[in-house]
Amino acid sequence: MDAGPLERWCYQNRPPRCEYVLTMTGRSLRPVIVALHAWGNKDLAPDERSLVLVDRATG
Repeated sequence: MDAGPLERWCYQNRPPRCEYVLTMTGRSLRPVIVALHAWGNKDLAPDERSLVLVDRATG
């Protein structure tokens, strides 16, 4: 985690909840991650998808 593609950001203490965000190193992998995500979801109905990507700036 220290020099990897992800960084953990804890946003709640009780119960502990953390979000994993891409570092600058990880951002270069973003197109690959998004392509794999799209490939995994292509045959699923919207309510069957386990993950939905949301742009933080635009929602």
